[in-house]
Amino acid sequence: PAQARAVAGFIAKITARNPQIIHAFDPVMGDNGQLYVAEETALAMRDHLLPTARIVTPNRFELSQLSGMAAETLDEAMKAASLIAGTGTNRIIVATSMPGFMKDGIGNLLWTGGEGRFAETREVANPPKGPGDVMSALFLSHFLQGASLAKALDTTTASLVEIIDRAARRGADELMLETDARSIISPMARVTSRELVTPSPATREGGRLRVQVKPKN
Repeated sequence: PAQARAVAGFIAKITARNPQIIHAFDPVMGDNGQLYVAEETALAMRDHLLPTARIVTPNRFELSQLSGMAAETLDEAMKAASLIAGTGTNRIIVATSMPGFMKDGIGNLLWTGGEGRFAETREVANPPKGPGDVMSALFLSHFLQGASLAKALDTTTASLVEIIDRAARRGADELMLETDARSIISPMARVTSRELVTPSPATREGGRLRVQVKPKN
């Protein structure tokens, strides 16, 4: 808890000097239903680091921890991401490892300003360690280079599935970023993306948020 407070204090100081600084928060606290850290540490991360973050990149479990809501389905994740994003802010949520629309699909959910985008690929069996860290770094890199949020999400997702797949085929237990640098620079993997919107309160049924695919113009 003390470390989270110290980091939050440092962020407050540097952003006071330079309001253009972007705080990207990758809340590494757990996965697969279990915390990696003490519960009080996870709560301190939520209470002290989330409020100042412009970009937040949780996995499904971390999204649930930050929001205090279930995030097992895309419906639930949209609602949880909407809560974290808040209203009247430009906070960007990129939630990873979400179940896809397609059979054996997995994807990343982007949420900001009341609308979302879901970038989906096939799930790779026996993935190596480290994809969440790489996803956060790649998305931030594309964002800082001026890519649109949609482009940043899609390119990051394509790079990630290529890197994961190549490492898994080699039997590696970690991602091989130097070997697969080309997948970072110019990924070729197919990504299926959908724009999503939340229904109005009148269309909520039984408190359940129904995913709606945004129609194309």
